[in-house]
Amino acid sequence: MIDKKDTKDKKKKAKIPLKKRNKKTNVSRSVKVGTKKVADIETGLVSEVNQFEITDVDFNFNKIWLGHLLDTLDIIGNKKIQIMNYLLENRNPTNNEIYVTQRIVSDQLKCALQTVSDTFNLLQTSNTLIKLRNGVYQLNPDVIWCGNNNSRMDILLSYKKISEIEDKSNKEIGDSNE
Repeated sequence: MIDKKDTKDKKKKAKIPLKKRNKKTNVSRSVKVGTKKVADIETGLVSEVNQFEITDVDFNFNKIWLGHLLDTLDIIGNKKIQIMNYLLENRNPTNNEIYVTQRIVSDQLKCALQTVSDTFNLLQTSNTLIKLRNGVYQLNPDVIWCGNNNSRMDILLSYKKISEIEDKSNKEIGDSNE
């Protein structure tokens, strides 16, 4: 006879990753300032001018073909994965925003509203998703981004500011309840 407790313990252990993933993405910008001698072609006059060299570097990124990944995750199943797929497919690629209510997601995916709510809460807790206002969410640009580094940095900066504001307000609410 199989002990149900042993089966549950094995399932819990299976969800723990074998090694901790490095989830940090690193971005650096270096600016070199100097001077350079240049010659005017018409006059032959040599003059010294200021020169700026700006270098942006992103690393710890992997290239993923989102459509293929979403198809694969759909095969695996699970309503929470389907909800994440929905968010990835329906995001605005210019700012990572998703314009949808939890009820709409529930209706379109034919799953319980509680499952959608739980998934959104988990994504918010894991800093993958933030709620900007009712019906408007934003995916973390450190998780997924489509575009160049400069536009990603702009969105990432606003995302982090909003996250900090949310953290402060949640802390104040927690302090007032005590």
